[in-house]
Amino acid sequence: MDNRNILNDLVRTIIYEEIEIAIEGKKDEIRAMIRSDIEARLDCIVEGIISSELERVLGDVQMEGIDDSDRTTDENHSEQTALFRRQTIMHETGGESALYLYGLGKGEKQFDFGSIGIGGAIVRTIPFMGFSAIVHACQPEPYVDDDDTIVKGWIQEHQAVLDNASIHFPAVIPFGFDTIIRRDQEKCAEDVLRIWIEEDNENLCEKSRKILGKQEYGVQIFYDPAVFKQDPDDSAMTQNETASKNSPGRAYLQKKKHEQHLRESVRIWAERAYKEISDDIEEIVSEIKYEKIKGTDDRDQVMLMNLSCLAGEEEYRALGDALDNINNRPGFNVRFTGPWPPYSFV
Repeated sequence: MDNRNILNDLVRTIIYEEIEIAIEGKKDEIRAMIRSDIEARLDCIVEGIISSELERVLGDVQMEGIDDSDRTTDENHSEQTALFRRQTIMHETGGESALYLYGLGKGEKQFDFGSIGIGGAIVRTIPFMGFSAIVHACQPEPYVDDDDTIVKGWIQEHQAVLDNASIHFPAVIPFGFDTIIRRDQEKCAEDVLRIWIEEDNENLCEKSRKILGKQEYGVQIFYDPAVFKQDPDDSAMTQNETASKNSPGRAYLQKKKHEQHLRESVRIWAERAYKEISDDIEEIVSEIKYEKIKGTDDRDQVMLMNLSCLAGEEEYRALGDALDNINNRPGFNVRFTGPWPPYSFV
């Protein structure tokens, strides 16, 4: 054996010894990691088979012994219970073909909220990498219905889950209605969710820090234009009106000029009021989003500003006091709503 081979063997021996020393105190952790990974992959392989087979068996049992006269009634009952049955099967077997995502709670907590989700779905958490995904098992299909009342009910149930979650977590990143995580050809929905949380973890951590201890509040401020119209000099207007009595055309033009003057005076006032009020609110809250100005059906109520505000408890109280002062001014009307999950800031 030449010197080069001897040296290679010596280096290899030293490396192996160093590796053994490095992992000596980590053997239990390594075993647990390997076991957990294998179990997760096995779950993904068998979950689809178990779920589909159970649904097939339950479907056969349900239809057995039902004659044609009973089928119509039974079909109506099935439509009402099918969603709950599928969710129960998937929850108990771990066979999620998809997950409905309500939000991400800050912190890892294994929690079962019970049947508080959309349509009575069983809501639970999936803890991973500093977050707890708040989910229920579902089919990989959107929640749609021609009846707006039903859809509004689903949205309210979605909101109720987030309200409940905010009790258990210091911060909850909310997701919009109908956010569904689907499985792919190789990974179950839960693994797809975990991979996304891992890949976007830095961004998610930044967002959770931003909203920690804070909620979203809606602020809409309206004004009555008639209160803020500044008329020109009364004597000048009287002279113009007198001079135009015998000239209908001139009277019409004078009227239009007067209306234009009033609109311009209101516009100038509104710009000043907008800046003054927005500057005051910006000093109070953590962050502001300026939303689109909306029209109203009331001619006496024009929207001056439409804000989404991120605020903690003390900021919320200070904001309420400031808005009370604005609401007490002649010609102003304030609409203050919340708290809401901070959708606008995540």
